[in-house]
Amino acid sequence: MNREVFDIFLLLLCLNIACADAQQQNHCYDGEFQCDNGQCISATLKCDLSKDCQDGSDETFVQCHDLNCTERRCAYGACFKRSKMCDGILDCWDGTDEHWLDCTPLEDSAYTILRGNCLCNYGACIPKSALCDHIIDCHDGSDELDAKKRSSI
Repeated sequence: MNREVFDIFLLLLCLNIACADAQQQNHCYDGEFQCDNGQCISATLKCDLSKDCQDGSDETFVQCHDLNCTERRCAYGACFKRSKMCDGILDCWDGTDEHWLDCTPLEDSAYTILRGNCLCNYGACIPKSALCDHIIDCHDGSDELDAKKRSSI
């Protein structure tokens, strides 16, 4: 008799877990995307360069990596227009569209940088134009030291 009660209890427990999992999987309507936190947003907002889910899960590599981009792609996968590249406005939340290496003039090209513009105190290379421009490019902020301090380094 105890074995039958245990089997029934186990069956009810499994059904309860299965139902809970099914409810968590997707409670959004057709045409909606379910964020990792359960929030529902319009499916058209997924991978649109803006974090519409409160947890940002609509703009991740997992969600966006397989998009068919016709022009440019953020590192995490969302697509953007070529005209948005290096326009001074951050469109990709990861900064891909404004990355200094892609947006550097030819005289500060990667080849030139790697030939001797390793200007961060810890050895990282940045273009000379990135020195004292009020934007921290070196992780330690050494590119934004004032000119007097920099000349003594």
